[in-house]
Amino acid sequence: MELRCEKILQGPILVPISTLAPAPLEVIRDFQVLLRPIDEGFVATLFDANISSSGETQSEAVDNIKDLIVMVFESLEHEDDNRLGPAMIRQKHALNSLMRRVKR
Repeated sequence: MELRCEKILQGPILVPISTLAPAPLEVIRDFQVLLRPIDEGFVATLFDANISSSGETQSEAVDNIKDLIVMVFESLEHEDDNRLGPAMIRQKHALNSLMRRVKR
């Protein structure tokens, strides 16, 4: 039986993100999410796009934020800026500066 242990996080750390695989998105520029412990797990935040997600473990929090980043990108990528509010426009532009859809 294989045991996987995570180092217990005492304070916030920056986690580098260089891929969103298996999503068909290419990371243009590596970015970081802030991972911090909370009472019952961990929260990962991408401040540039105002996106946060949590998980019971560090890995789960990072996996969850990567999934949420993909979902937000896909929901905004074809939206006209004229139909979005200021916060969503900033979010869309932040995500567009970090990733793009892979052309097949």
